[in-house]
Amino acid sequence: MKIHQKLIEYWKIINGSLNFDNSKSSLVLLIAWVSILLISNNGQQSFMAHDEGYYFLQGRWIAESGDWLTVRWWQQPEYDRTIGLQWVIALFYQTSSILANFIPNFNEQITRSPNLISSIFASILTYKIASYWLQKGTAWLAGALLILSHLWLQYSRMGTQDIPLVAIELLLIFSLLKATNISPKNYHIDQEKQDIATTPNLQNNNYQNYQTNRSQNLWLLIAGICVGIGFLIKSVMIFLPCLALIPFLIYHRKHHHIYRNWWLYLGLIIGFLPFMIWFALSTAKYGALPFEQLFGKLLILGKKAYHSDANIFYYFWNIPVNSLPWSLLALWQLIKYLCRGFGSCLKTILDEKASNKKLSHQSINLVKQLLNWCNNSVNNYHLLVWFYPIILGMELTIFSTRTAYYALQIYPWLAIWAALGIEDITTQINLGQKTIAGKIFTYFLGFIGFVAIILSILIKTNIIKTEGLLLLIVPALIILGIGWLGLIYWWHQAIQKNQSHHWQAALLLSTWLGLATVGFTGVLGNYSPELKLALQQPQIATILQQNQIYFVAPKEVDGEEHKTWVLLGCYTPKLGQYLPELNLLPTQNYAWIHPNLVATAEANGFNNLATVKGWSLMQKRAIRHSNS
Repeated sequence: MKIHQKLIEYWKIINGSLNFDNSKSSLVLLIAWVSILLISNNGQQSFMAHDEGYYFLQGRWIAESGDWLTVRWWQQPEYDRTIGLQWVIALFYQTSSILANFIPNFNEQITRSPNLISSIFASILTYKIASYWLQKGTAWLAGALLILSHLWLQYSRMGTQDIPLVAIELLLIFSLLKATNISPKNYHIDQEKQDIATTPNLQNNNYQNYQTNRSQNLWLLIAGICVGIGFLIKSVMIFLPCLALIPFLIYHRKHHHIYRNWWLYLGLIIGFLPFMIWFALSTAKYGALPFEQLFGKLLILGKKAYHSDANIFYYFWNIPVNSLPWSLLALWQLIKYLCRGFGSCLKTILDEKASNKKLSHQSINLVKQLLNWCNNSVNNYHLLVWFYPIILGMELTIFSTRTAYYALQIYPWLAIWAALGIEDITTQINLGQKTIAGKIFTYFLGFIGFVAIILSILIKTNIIKTEGLLLLIVPALIILGIGWLGLIYWWHQAIQKNQSHHWQAALLLSTWLGLATVGFTGVLGNYSPELKLALQQPQIATILQQNQIYFVAPKEVDGEEHKTWVLLGCYTPKLGQYLPELNLLPTQNYAWIHPNLVATAEANGFNNLATVKGWSLMQKRAIRHSNS
């Protein structure tokens, strides 16, 4: 507990001395806060087969073959996704290959580097975007909370498309804010005292000189480029945030600064140019195959759900669970916002209705009054901080294929909502006001912390016998449990002294330390330790290092066998070709043989050298012919 108290004292010093108006100091602290969680590990890292290992293999094939055009699965073109992330991985792989013998976990580090950078960038952009309306300290808190959602942290440390896509989306929004000439304000929205209808409009109406403003033109150019780059990374997924931004763009249409400025369209052309060139050259080489595979898959994803639990309510439970405990604060703020919005709107409508003696066409009048209220009350803050993530969530729900990582696009906005929740609680504490929501939140986390401590004790004393992930996260459970249970003590101290910094420090630092412990104990980023360890055995490692290894498997492989195939490809240094039949393997050569073909291979004179998860490393021996 002394260490925890010492950390809280450090937090108090930082919180008191850090000048959030000084962007350099706040950015340095934010980058350090995020980076430590991103790089924390125990030195043992391994791929998750789908989709991380898949992207690494495709990037590796690009770098090794010199073919920067084809998205492939072994020798076959496989245009089931765009090529943006694979290009980045290939570039990292090619430029850093000279350091492969000096960098531990080289393949994983190269594949995950784009996501690590993108995650830091996303936290900074979340802070910058929130700074347009919130106090600098609250905006910084939003950027810091983003990395404390365990699903966001997990995917930030994986080589997939999702975190880079979110970073591009945030850059798009930030560019639009800069281009619309909205000046960031150290602006605090008092949720308790201010009605939504009276929230000040921060829009700068001076757009007459917009066409000659080079800075605004540049930001519009960047906004357009972001759309094209987002499409290159994850195809049509970039159009979902673009659709969610329509209310914001309509709001600014009266100023004509978006639709009449050719810099935006130039940015779109520049952004889509890499995709158009790549797709045109691919079509010239492979005919209609790229179009059929890429856009055909998108149609299938839109019509067919690929997860048995992905019903219409999937995100309603998945997002709150994967962003705990911050989702509790975020949902509280969302409910408050909606209640105030509807309440204010209803009050306006009822007042208008009471003053209107005519009873005819009441429904039409109500609609007109509702539209008038929206026109007079809704501004940039409402359209981006609240409407945008709500609309985006509705779009994701309508899309038939629903997965947890699709929802990562909403997490930066959940972090902003949660930061508003913490600001509400701390403000009320400092003013000596009662805050029931803060008390409920604190005691709930305290209960979870108590359960975590008891569970850890039962596991450590072997009363509960377990293996695998639960056993590995026991140290993190203990740290998190002590921190969250201690929140109750700091809560009462905060109420007595009307000072919230200890409570806030305990909340953030305990969660941060718990996640850091998960990283340093090797839980995060080590998804296939058994397979990687098996391949490091001397008898296998020597063969893999000295020989080209083919893969022999049926044309249709799925499930766990396909995952093993991907991982074996990732950790085989010298890849040969894929062969659909055993007799195609050259004599004296080595190959990983699919489990269903092992018996046939042994019957035909193949030498079985090792077996890893059903796949056998075998050598085809020469057939001896007897003299008659």
